[in-house]
Amino acid sequence: GTQISDNIFLFLMIRRPPRSTLFPYTTLFRSNSSEYLLIISPLSYNPNIDIYCQYDHRVKGDFSVKPTANTEIFYVPSTLSDFYWDSIKELMESNYSLFKNFLNLNIPGKIYIYVPPCPIHSVIWDKRFGTSVDPTRSTAFAVYNKDFITVDPFIINYTAALKTYGYSSPFLSEGLANYFSFAIFDMKKILKEKKNLPLKGMLETYAYYQTDAQITDKTSATFVRFLIDTYSLHNFLELYKKADDINLATTLEDTYKKSVAELEQEWLVYVDTLTIPIQAYAAFASSSEMMLRYGLMHTYNLAYLEHAQTRVDSLHAFSSLKRSTFFNGNYYQAAEYQQKIIDISPVQKAVDWMALGSYSLMVGANDKALSSYKKALAIDSSNNNVKFNLAMYYHINDNSQKAKKILLTNFNTTKSAGTQGETRILLADIFAASKKKSDQETAGKYYQEGVNHFKRQIQANSSSPSAYMWIGRAYLGLFEYDKAINNLLIAQFIESRPFYLGMIDLWLGKAYAAAGDNKLAEKYLISVISSASAVYHQKEAKKILEQLKK
Repeated sequence: GTQISDNIFLFLMIRRPPRSTLFPYTTLFRSNSSEYLLIISPLSYNPNIDIYCQYDHRVKGDFSVKPTANTEIFYVPSTLSDFYWDSIKELMESNYSLFKNFLNLNIPGKIYIYVPPCPIHSVIWDKRFGTSVDPTRSTAFAVYNKDFITVDPFIINYTAALKTYGYSSPFLSEGLANYFSFAIFDMKKILKEKKNLPLKGMLETYAYYQTDAQITDKTSATFVRFLIDTYSLHNFLELYKKADDINLATTLEDTYKKSVAELEQEWLVYVDTLTIPIQAYAAFASSSEMMLRYGLMHTYNLAYLEHAQTRVDSLHAFSSLKRSTFFNGNYYQAAEYQQKIIDISPVQKAVDWMALGSYSLMVGANDKALSSYKKALAIDSSNNNVKFNLAMYYHINDNSQKAKKILLTNFNTTKSAGTQGETRILLADIFAASKKKSDQETAGKYYQEGVNHFKRQIQANSSSPSAYMWIGRAYLGLFEYDKAINNLLIAQFIESRPFYLGMIDLWLGKAYAAAGDNKLAEKYLISVISSASAVYHQKEAKKILEQLKK
């Protein structure tokens, strides 16, 4: 129902259009001498949204749910959102708390968020962004898989805004939901590249949906932020209540007593001159990492470095860049950033030299790797992580006796000590290579201790891909091939970083070869060689492939 005049209301019963309907879906209604254009959902085509998806949120048992302070987050068991539920929760809760406090919202009940691994067909999706919002049921939907993640704080904020303030022009409602987004970063770039579009051309809803979605999204978010920051939240909410799909331009002018052109010029100056706090780059890079968007994470980190003004800022920026380049599989660049950290750091740290050694080893710079590990050990000779990595270096470079000697001194009984499970499994690999019965028994003992260690870790954090990987390696040493393969496949499913994916594929290749399935073994070993794996993983994969061909 919508109010047409002071005492006339129009009530419409809209039948859901058939799935073959092309959007935008529009229809014309007439009342006496007036005409009203109803726009159902004008969307652009995105092939990722039209894939088959077997789940239905209306079917009992398809989804499980966990509560948070402000939401109920629904996920399909054993899919990626199940493993990364905590990350989704943190992203939603932290951002919604800002939005809720800013607007002083008091919404009864919780907002229901569904995060299926694919676009379920029990809802109609906004194909611009791969999301769906139903404010009448306090429900929002987003997709979560490795290739297509649309989970974003926008969906919970948008649901809350519509539920609290009702429908308004999407330019305003979507812009309000994105108030705390990083749209200002993108809008500055859009203006710099002169890709911005005239504001008046997107104020009418039909035009808004027909215009490039990325530009309208950033434009509406920054324009709404400009209105609120410049003219107060109270004035904006008055505008929100009065505006509809067609009259936004005139309502803007009536509310702010300025033409759209004048407001647009003020907004352009606002975007151009607004200083982004340096902490924002780090915060949004962290959020991007949380949602596995490593490319975007790296973009924000580069901007972080560009705006660094102090040595502390530079150190943080280089540290973040080292992380994002590693996550994107660029180990040469990660080593360069790590070297810069060492060069400008006021204190020499063992962990910094250890990291440089590890990145150097990944690209085959063995001499630099060894010297870096030795420097790390000279700074902190008791560091378990440093000793483990040095042992790993010797093991990779066929000096298992040196590796064994280091690993035997690397045990620590404290629960917080790192690499204890890894130390046992790597040591077990070395003992297992011996033909002595006693060594074989020792290997079995260490493999089982490794399994027990990582099982405890998984109980505390079920989304740790490295824990599943190391358990898989241990089970392989125990000749329990089905368990080894199962845990390695779980690790591969959860993992998204190229270095670890290469390591997992290598061990899957070994596990399938040991189980007698050479075809699958070759598949995974070839994947190691063709991906952004470490050089030493690629060399080992090639060696095993050659053995399989004999």
